[in-house]
Amino acid sequence: MTACRKGWPHAGAGIAVLRSATELTPTEEFVEFAHAAAPRLRRTAFLLCGDWHTAEDLCQSALAKVFVSWRRIRRRDAAYAYATRTLVNTHLADLRLKRVDEVLTGRVPDRPAGRGHRPGTGCSC
Repeated sequence: MTACRKGWPHAGAGIAVLRSATELTPTEEFVEFAHAAAPRLRRTAFLLCGDWHTAEDLCQSALAKVFVSWRRIRRRDAAYAYATRTLVNTHLADLRLKRVDEVLTGRVPDRPAGRGHRPGTGCSC
């Protein structure tokens, strides 16, 4: 297990430079976390969606949501777990939004899909 700046365990490889907690603002603390966690989150996102470009977008969206909630995360050792859960939730929300209820085909159907449909009457009697 490698620990990088601010002692972020399991967040990925990084340069081990420790700074006092009083020297960092919450924004700087998040930036350090994001730099350390982004590669691992990106790999997890790739496993979810199968495309590196989409994985990068998904990772950025998840980190943006984590940044909004950063001051509310009390246990900094659980920040990576929180970010991973946010990544999965973001991916699932995107899947729900992109769900297609229609099946597109390359040809126009010859007749309506319903049985017994009478043209011009509006009912299928």
